[in-house]
Amino acid sequence: MLDFVLPIFAVILTGYLFARTRVIDKAGTRLLNDYVLFVALPALLFIAVARADPAELRQWDFMGATLIGIAVAFIAGLAAIRATGVRWPAATIPAMAASYGTTGYMGVPLVIAVLGAPAAVPAAIATILHNIPVIIAVILAHDLFAQRNGGGGGLAAIGGALKTTLTNPLTVAVVAGAIVSITGMPLPEGVARFADFLGAAAGRLGPFRPRARPRPA
Repeated sequence: MLDFVLPIFAVILTGYLFARTRVIDKAGTRLLNDYVLFVALPALLFIAVARADPAELRQWDFMGATLIGIAVAFIAGLAAIRATGVRWPAATIPAMAASYGTTGYMGVPLVIAVLGAPAAVPAAIATILHNIPVIIAVILAHDLFAQRNGGGGGLAAIGGALKTTLTNPLTVAVVAGAIVSITGMPLPEGVARFADFLGAAAGRLGPFRPRARPRPA
């Protein structure tokens, strides 16, 4: 297991040390982050879900357990921070931190490295389940409490929350991949290879297979 996990954290450490040397400025760091968020990781999630059998997407028990876990963590985080005297809507930020898993940036590379490309499908589902309810809850809380102080109306808050969440590149990628998988839409080989190339920057597309040692004659 360590042979798979340690290289990923070594990459993170390398990036941190590289940034600390100031070889790359803040603009360059933001560019790299944006590339992963808007290009590489969406491509990886899209191609993994698009290639999946539709039955793999109907993991209702997994979805239910994930949503329950998110809700429990969110409520517990909210209760804990409110007990310290933090007021609304600022209290929703620590609650989000308590419940929002890094299934995209960390989960996908880890499960792919250990279990192979098919493991990206449940990771993609978990990414959607974290993105939609948690982000919507936090945005709604901020906007609705701002409304009390003279902000916009409730419908505007709901519309803004849905727009922000549903236009998230990771959400769009998973939904697009699910449409391809469920409809059986043929995916051109060139498009699939293009997505593979882009996705390789976000995580390995298959488990590492060490070379077998030659047997003594």
